Amino acid sequence: AVVSTQSTGEAQKREKKLKGRVSEMTETINRLTRNAELRHMQQDSYIQDLKRTNNALTCAYDKSKKKHALSLKKLEAQITQLVAQHEKEIMLKRNSPGDPDPANNRLSYFEERSCSSVGSQSHAEETEL
Repeated sequence: AVVSTQSTGEAQKREKKLKGRVSEMTETINRLTRNAELRHMQQDSYIQDLKRTNNALTCAYDKSKKKHALSLKKLEAQITQLVAQHEKEIMLKRNSPGDPDPANNRLSYFEERSCSSVGSQSHAEETEL
């Protein structure tokens, strides 16, 4: 009877010890579950913030792209207008009624001079070879 009482006492001690360990493990699992849920909620919050930020950046980029495209179109239109105006001025100077002799025309003088300087440069390059 003494042996069974000792083994019953030891069994109760082991059972109490095991119940304590099970309780600790349950608490640990609950803490880990809560921490995982909190991390998941934080990650969802970060993802939502990133999505909002990405959307804002995309909108700003598209707006800037459109703005620069409009500026480029305006500049191209200005360049086209300046080229047309320049060509018109050249035509007026070439056909100037004030001086019937084209040799005395300043525009012709500069055109001939630039052509002759290009020719002399190419001739000089040929002689160097």
